[in-house]
Amino acid sequence: MSLETIGSIATHIAESFVLPVGISGNLVETVDANRILVENFTGDNIGSNSISEKYQHAILNYSKADVIDMTFAQGTTVSISGTSNVVEGNTSSFETLRLEGLEVSEGKGGAVISVSQALGGLSKDSSKLLRQMADNSLKYIGRKVRFGKTLV
Repeated sequence: MSLETIGSIATHIAESFVLPVGISGNLVETVDANRILVENFTGDNIGSNSISEKYQHAILNYSKADVIDMTFAQGTTVSISGTSNVVEGNTSSFETLRLEGLEVSEGKGGAVISVSQALGGLSKDSSKLLRQMADNSLKYIGRKVRFGKTLV
């Protein structure tokens, strides 16, 4: 799969996780913010539609880390309010309350997946590890440094 655009990176992330609508709907902006972060670090111009392979790993891992953090934050917020459901399927006689991609259901039948189930075996430290991997990628890429001579 080619990850040369911010849209293709966002699609790759969306297909890798089960995400609430509020997060999946903002993936392109999240990826673009991380493209700018990498661009600012390296000093290179990185286009949103022509991302070189050497930058893709860092952008992808920073974006995944952000998505995991946002999903945990959203799950925690909703969990504190008494619910933590994201996906509902095969409903029959359900009453459903929807809040920005998260759903609360009562009734018989159907399947409800909680935020913790959607995140699978990921821990909150997963995002830290992804950020470390992205940081290491940036260290290998390096940054442009300019030296100048001043006359006194």
